Amino acid sequence: MTTIYDLIEVTDISANTTYSTDIGNLLGIVDDMSGTSLNDGEFDWNDNVEIGGVTYNIDEIQKPTTSGIIAEGDDTEHRF
Repeated sequence: MTTIYDLIEVTDISANTTYSTDIGNLLGIVDDMSGTSLNDGEFDWNDNVEIGGVTYNIDEIQKPTTSGIIAEGDDTEHRF
């Protein structure tokens, strides 16, 4: 079983956007999403995953159309 740590939940994905709980477009961080369907290194449409002991089925995935940078509070940057 694979676990994804710190999955970021946002309202939408847009280019050149700052995400923040103060702005309202960063809904939160989901810790420890897991599932055997994640063993291929990604989650896909119709995969079952578990968060906090509850099983969910992924019925929609929106991937970014542009590359971007995630900057953490300590100024650490992650490029994708």
